[in-house]
Amino acid sequence: MECSLDNEGKPSFKLSELVTVLYKDENLQAKVEKVIGHIVWLLEEAQKPMEASQSGVKRVKSLSNIAGKSN
Repeated sequence: MECSLDNEGKPSFKLSELVTVLYKDENLQAKVEKVIGHIVWLLEEAQKPMEASQSGVKRVKSLSNIAGKSN
């Protein structure tokens, strides 16, 4: 997952891989938890003070480390 600032200084997020959740899948709970973990991380990043994100540094987050959750 990549987070950067757009031309207006707003955070822009890009997923490096898609996550597909199929109903009646054996691993449904794990996949849903992974998606929710991504959403939680995005919300936490969006709430951080703008000063930290205005440094111009592009932050890349490993999908396995998002919100402290593992696959």
